[in-house]
Amino acid sequence: MMNIVQKNFLEEKPSGEKRNNQIDFLKGLAIIAVILYHMDILTYGYLGVDLFLVINGYLITISILRSYDRGNFSYFKFLIKRIIRLWPLVLLAGIVSLAIGYFSMLPDDLENLGQSVVASNFFANNILSKITTRNYWAIGQKYKPLMHTWYLGIIVQFYVIYPLIVMLVHKFSSKFAISFRKNLAWVTAVLTAVSLGLNLTAIDTGAQFYYLQYRFFEMTI
Repeated sequence: MMNIVQKNFLEEKPSGEKRNNQIDFLKGLAIIAVILYHMDILTYGYLGVDLFLVINGYLITISILRSYDRGNFSYFKFLIKRIIRLWPLVLLAGIVSLAIGYFSMLPDDLENLGQSVVASNFFANNILSKITTRNYWAIGQKYKPLMHTWYLGIIVQFYVIYPLIVMLVHKFSSKFAISFRKNLAWVTAVLTAVSLGLNLTAIDTGAQFYYLQYRFFEMTI
Protein backbone atom coordinates (compact mmCIF):
# COMPACT_ATOMS: atom_id res chain seq x y z
CA MET A 1 0.00 0.00 0.00
CA MET A 2 2.81 2.42 0.87
CA ASN A 3 4.43 1.74 -2.50
CA ILE A 4 1.18 2.64 -4.25
CA VAL A 5 0.89 5.87 -2.26
CA GLN A 6 4.47 6.83 -3.06
CA LYS A 7 4.01 6.04 -6.74
CA ASN A 8 0.77 8.01 -7.08
CA PHE A 9 1.44 10.89 -4.71
CA LEU A 10 5.13 11.49 -4.12
CA GLU A 11 6.71 10.70 -7.48
CA GLU A 12 6.60 12.91 -10.53
CA LYS A 13 3.58 12.31 -12.76
CA PRO A 14 3.53 12.64 -16.54
CA SER A 15 1.07 15.12 -17.99
CA GLY A 16 -0.70 12.92 -20.52
CA GLU A 17 -1.80 9.76 -18.73
CA LYS A 18 -4.83 7.82 -19.90
CA ARG A 19 -7.98 7.41 -17.85
CA ASN A 20 -7.71 5.08 -14.90
CA ASN A 21 -10.11 2.20 -15.59
CA GLN A 22 -9.95 0.99 -11.99
CA ILE A 23 -11.12 4.35 -10.70
CA ASP A 24 -13.89 4.48 -13.33
CA PHE A 25 -14.96 1.02 -12.13
CA LEU A 26 -15.09 2.26 -8.52
CA LYS A 27 -17.17 5.24 -9.62
CA GLY A 28 -19.60 2.87 -11.32
CA LEU A 29 -19.90 0.77 -8.16
CA ALA A 30 -20.53 3.91 -6.10
CA ILE A 31 -23.29 5.10 -8.45
CA ILE A 32 -24.99 1.69 -8.46
CA ALA A 33 -24.77 1.47 -4.66
CA VAL A 34 -26.41 4.89 -4.17
CA ILE A 35 -29.18 4.11 -6.67
CA LEU A 36 -29.91 0.76 -5.00
CA TYR A 37 -29.97 2.47 -1.61
CA HIS A 38 -32.61 4.96 -2.72
CA MET A 39 -34.60 2.08 -4.17
CA ASP A 40 -34.51 0.51 -0.66
CA ILE A 41 -32.60 -2.49 -2.00
CA LEU A 42 -29.09 -1.97 -0.58
CA THR A 43 -29.05 -0.98 3.08
CA TYR A 44 -25.57 0.54 3.13
CA GLY A 45 -25.58 1.84 -0.43
CA TYR A 46 -25.28 5.42 0.83
CA LEU A 47 -21.59 4.65 1.43
CA GLY A 48 -21.21 5.12 -2.31
CA VAL A 49 -21.27 8.86 -1.58
CA ASP A 50 -18.31 8.50 0.78
CA LEU A 51 -16.47 6.51 -1.88
CA PHE A 52 -17.12 9.31 -4.37
CA LEU A 53 -15.64 11.85 -1.96
CA VAL A 54 -12.48 9.76 -1.58
CA ILE A 55 -12.12 9.35 -5.35
CA ASN A 56 -12.77 13.04 -5.93
CA GLY A 57 -10.08 14.10 -3.47
CA TYR A 58 -7.56 11.75 -5.08
CA LEU A 59 -8.27 12.98 -8.61
CA ILE A 60 -8.20 16.65 -7.60
CA THR A 61 -4.86 16.21 -5.84
CA ILE A 62 -3.33 14.48 -8.86
CA SER A 63 -4.71 17.19 -11.17
CA ILE A 64 -3.18 19.98 -9.08
CA LEU A 65 0.18 18.22 -8.79
CA ARG A 66 0.37 17.65 -12.54
CA SER A 67 -0.33 21.33 -13.13
CA TYR A 68 2.51 22.23 -10.79
CA ASP A 69 4.76 19.76 -12.61
CA ARG A 70 4.03 21.60 -15.86
CA GLY A 71 4.47 24.94 -14.14
CA ASN A 72 1.06 26.25 -15.19
CA PHE A 73 -1.18 25.89 -12.15
CA SER A 74 -3.72 28.70 -11.85
CA TYR A 75 -6.12 28.79 -8.92
CA PHE A 76 -8.84 30.67 -10.78
CA LYS A 77 -8.56 28.55 -13.92
CA PHE A 78 -8.76 25.44 -11.76
CA LEU A 79 -11.88 26.72 -10.00
CA ILE A 80 -13.65 28.06 -13.10
CA LYS A 81 -13.02 24.84 -15.04
CA ARG A 82 -14.77 22.75 -12.41
CA ILE A 83 -17.64 25.14 -11.76
CA ILE A 84 -18.36 25.35 -15.51
CA ARG A 85 -18.68 21.57 -15.54
CA LEU A 86 -21.27 21.59 -12.77
CA TRP A 87 -23.23 24.82 -13.09
CA PRO A 88 -25.23 24.10 -16.29
CA LEU A 89 -26.60 20.87 -14.84
CA VAL A 90 -27.41 22.51 -11.50
CA LEU A 91 -29.23 25.36 -13.26
CA LEU A 92 -31.15 22.90 -15.44
CA ALA A 93 -32.16 20.80 -12.43
CA GLY A 94 -33.36 23.92 -10.62
CA ILE A 95 -35.41 25.18 -13.58
CA VAL A 96 -37.07 21.81 -14.16
CA SER A 97 -37.80 21.37 -10.45
CA LEU A 98 -39.36 24.83 -10.18
CA ALA A 99 -41.46 24.27 -13.30
CA ILE A 100 -42.84 20.98 -12.00
CA GLY A 101 -43.18 22.31 -8.45
CA TYR A 102 -45.18 25.34 -9.61
CA PHE A 103 -47.97 23.04 -10.80
CA SER A 104 -47.70 20.28 -8.21
CA MET A 105 -46.56 21.74 -4.87
CA LEU A 106 -48.33 23.51 -2.06
CA PRO A 107 -47.16 27.11 -1.40
CA ASP A 108 -44.97 26.24 1.60
CA ASP A 109 -43.28 23.39 -0.24
CA LEU A 110 -42.74 25.58 -3.30
CA GLU A 111 -41.17 28.27 -1.12
CA ASN A 112 -38.80 25.69 0.36
CA LEU A 113 -37.96 24.51 -3.14
CA GLY A 114 -37.20 28.09 -4.20
CA GLN A 115 -34.76 28.44 -1.30
CA SER A 116 -33.15 25.17 -2.26
CA VAL A 117 -32.77 26.27 -5.89
CA VAL A 118 -31.02 29.50 -4.88
CA ALA A 119 -28.72 27.66 -2.46
CA SER A 120 -27.93 24.97 -5.04
CA ASN A 121 -27.02 27.59 -7.65
CA PHE A 122 -24.40 28.90 -5.23
CA PHE A 123 -23.30 25.37 -4.23
CA ALA A 124 -24.45 25.95 -0.68
CA ASN A 125 -27.39 23.58 -0.29
CA ASN A 126 -25.47 21.67 2.37
CA ILE A 127 -25.43 24.83 4.49
CA LEU A 128 -29.13 25.51 3.88
CA SER A 129 -30.00 21.91 4.74
CA LYS A 130 -28.03 22.12 7.97
CA ILE A 131 -29.84 25.34 8.97
CA THR A 132 -33.34 24.21 8.00
CA THR A 133 -33.82 20.44 8.24
CA ARG A 134 -30.59 19.50 10.08
CA ASN A 135 -31.26 15.82 9.45
CA TYR A 136 -30.63 14.26 6.03
CA TRP A 137 -32.60 11.17 7.04
CA ALA A 138 -35.78 13.07 7.99
CA ILE A 139 -38.94 11.95 6.17
CA GLY A 140 -39.60 15.49 4.98
CA GLN A 141 -36.44 15.33 2.88
CA LYS A 142 -38.15 12.90 0.51
CA TYR A 143 -40.22 15.83 -0.78
CA LYS A 144 -37.22 18.03 -1.59
CA PRO A 145 -36.13 17.42 -5.20
CA LEU A 146 -32.75 19.13 -4.80
CA MET A 147 -31.80 17.71 -1.41
CA HIS A 148 -28.96 15.71 -2.95
CA THR A 149 -27.12 18.83 -4.13
CA TRP A 150 -25.71 19.08 -0.60
CA TYR A 151 -23.00 16.82 -2.03
CA LEU A 152 -22.06 19.41 -4.65
CA GLY A 153 -21.77 22.00 -1.91
CA ILE A 154 -19.17 19.86 -0.11
CA ILE A 155 -17.29 19.22 -3.35
CA VAL A 156 -17.14 22.85 -4.53
CA GLN A 157 -16.20 24.15 -1.09
CA PHE A 158 -13.34 21.64 -1.16
CA TYR A 159 -12.36 22.97 -4.60
CA VAL A 160 -12.18 26.47 -3.11
CA ILE A 161 -10.17 25.66 0.02
CA TYR A 162 -7.89 22.73 -0.81
CA PRO A 163 -5.93 24.36 -3.69
CA LEU A 164 -5.23 27.33 -1.41
CA ILE A 165 -3.65 24.93 1.09
CA VAL A 166 -1.57 23.36 -1.70
CA MET A 167 -0.46 26.81 -2.87
CA LEU A 168 0.67 27.77 0.64
CA VAL A 169 2.64 24.53 1.00
CA HIS A 170 4.22 25.08 -2.41
CA LYS A 171 5.21 28.65 -1.54
CA PHE A 172 6.69 27.54 1.80
CA SER A 173 8.58 24.66 0.18
CA SER A 174 9.97 26.86 -2.57
CA LYS A 175 11.11 29.49 -0.11
CA PHE A 176 13.11 26.99 1.95
CA ALA A 177 14.11 24.75 -0.98
CA ILE A 178 12.52 21.61 0.45
CA SER A 179 10.37 18.89 -1.09
CA PHE A 180 6.96 20.24 -2.05
CA ARG A 181 5.30 16.84 -2.41
CA LYS A 182 6.59 15.42 0.85
CA ASN A 183 5.54 18.57 2.71
CA LEU A 184 2.12 18.37 1.10
CA ALA A 185 1.84 14.73 2.15
CA TRP A 186 2.61 15.67 5.77
CA VAL A 187 0.26 18.66 5.82
CA THR A 188 -2.50 16.60 4.23
CA ALA A 189 -1.98 13.82 6.77
CA VAL A 190 -2.30 16.29 9.67
CA LEU A 191 -5.46 17.90 8.22
CA THR A 192 -6.91 14.45 7.60
CA ALA A 193 -6.34 13.48 11.23
CA VAL A 194 -7.87 16.75 12.49
CA SER A 195 -10.95 16.39 10.28
CA LEU A 196 -11.41 12.74 11.25
CA GLY A 197 -11.13 13.71 14.90
CA LEU A 198 -13.81 16.38 14.46
CA ASN A 199 -16.06 13.85 12.74
CA LEU A 200 -15.67 11.20 15.42
CA THR A 201 -16.25 13.63 18.29
CA ALA A 202 -19.01 15.74 16.71
CA ILE A 203 -22.03 16.41 18.91
CA ASP A 204 -24.10 18.12 16.21
CA THR A 205 -24.98 15.33 13.77
CA GLY A 206 -26.33 17.83 11.25
CA ALA A 207 -23.01 19.66 11.10
CA GLN A 208 -21.20 16.33 11.00
CA PHE A 209 -23.14 15.33 7.90
CA TYR A 210 -23.33 18.61 6.00
CA TYR A 211 -20.21 20.69 6.77
CA LEU A 212 -16.90 20.39 4.98
CA GLN A 213 -14.66 20.37 8.04
CA TYR A 214 -16.24 17.11 9.18
CA ARG A 215 -15.88 15.45 5.75
CA PHE A 216 -12.57 16.96 4.69
CA PHE A 217 -10.77 13.77 5.72
CA GLU A 218 -12.70 11.72 3.17
CA MET A 219 -11.27 13.75 0.31
CA THR A 220 -7.73 13.94 1.68
CA ILE A 221 -7.45 10.39 2.95
